[in-house]
This record gives sequence, structure tokens and C-alpha cells, in this order.
Amino acid sequence: MYNRIKTGVPGLDELIEGGIPENFITLVAGSSGTGKTTLSMQFLSEGVQKYNEKGIYIGLGEDVDIIIKTMLRFNIDLNALAEDDSLVFANIPALDLDEIKQLLANVGEETKRLVIDPISALVFKYSDMALRQKVRELIEIIRKKEITTIITTEVPEGSNATSRFGVEDFLADGIITLYYFREKSKRYRGIEVRKMRSTAHSEVIHLYKINDTGFKVFPKVRVFPE
Repeated sequence: MYNRIKTGVPGLDELIEGGIPENFITLVAGSSGTGKTTLSMQFLSEGVQKYNEKGIYIGLGEDVDIIIKTMLRFNIDLNALAEDDSLVFANIPALDLDEIKQLLANVGEETKRLVIDPISALVFKYSDMALRQKVRELIEIIRKKEITTIITTEVPEGSNATSRFGVEDFLADGIITLYYFREKSKRYRGIEVRKMRSTAHSEVIHLYKINDTGFKVFPKVRVFPE
């Protein structure tokens, strides 16, 4: 039996038997604007605020200052959470995987939650072969450190893919896919648990919304795209 790590996303834990299994690596895939970063930040802030679990955010895409301002809208003050280093931000503007590996190699036991957002940004720097090997090495380091991790990846809108280069979904323990469907003149957001090892997870697509309270899943509301 695994300890379950609460995600901090209302409604999501109901789809995965109460939370993500401890020390699992979960891939969150979706097109631009689906809320991958918002979900990830709620996951980190939940650990700091409710469980005194130190977290690390490794940003490979959007500027951290923009994320901090955005999360204030959801009443999450990331600067306050970072004051005593309970939450650490690491910008990797050069998209250097070796720098990420070095950072994680120095992480202490007090760090319990990790987000890498989005790993798909690396596709523009490395060849497919080199990237696959480096991602494997990165995953090995995370597993040795025993940190519950969310890795986000951006996929093209309308795609059924769960990764950009085919290795991160294979290595992940869990996969959560975010959709932004359009039917006629309206759009609907849907979340699907594609994979979660050791978990009797939901197998349908559920409605989710992003409003003034942040990312929220509606477990009893299903989405049926045409």
C-alpha cells in the first residue's frame, strides 16, 4: 500500500483513490492554456501550507515572476511560501539538463515535492537520441531522491499524444491529460487520468474549470467530446 499525496486540486484526488502515490512521477500533458502550471503550483503550495513539505519548482518555460503574479489571483502567495525556502524556484533559462541534474543531486531529504515545467521545452535544444538518454538519467535521479514529482509537457491542441518525444510518458508512473475541447461556439475543459500505477483510477473524462479559486475538477460531471 502506498501513502497518498494530496494534490491540492479540489476534486482531482477523488479520481485517484485519494491522491498521487508517494514518490511517484506523474506526467501532466496538455496544450497551451490548459492549466498545467496552475495545477502544478497548487500541488506545491498544498505541500508547503498543509503538510510542511518543502517543494522545488524548476521552470523551463514561462518566467517565474509572471507565474507568481498569476497565482496571486488564486490567493496563492508564492513569495510568502518561499520566504523560508519552503518553496524554491529554479529558472533554467539555458534549458540545460545537466544543470537540472546537478541541482537535484544536491537536494536534501526535506524536499518532498518537485515540479518540472514544461519538460517539452527541451525538445528545441537536444536531438531526439540525446534527449531520451538525458531524460532517463534525470528520472533515475528523481527516483533515487524519492520525491513525489509532477512533470508537465505541452502537446499540440487536438492531439491524443501524451508526450512530445515519447520517453517521458513511458517512464512516468502516472499520466494526467488536460483537454480544451471546442464544440460549435463553446469550449469545455476535460481532465483524464490515462495512467496511475497501483491505483483504481477513473477511466472517463471529467469536467474541470479554472476560475478565481484556481484549478478545480468536477468528479461527477463527465465531458463527452464529439
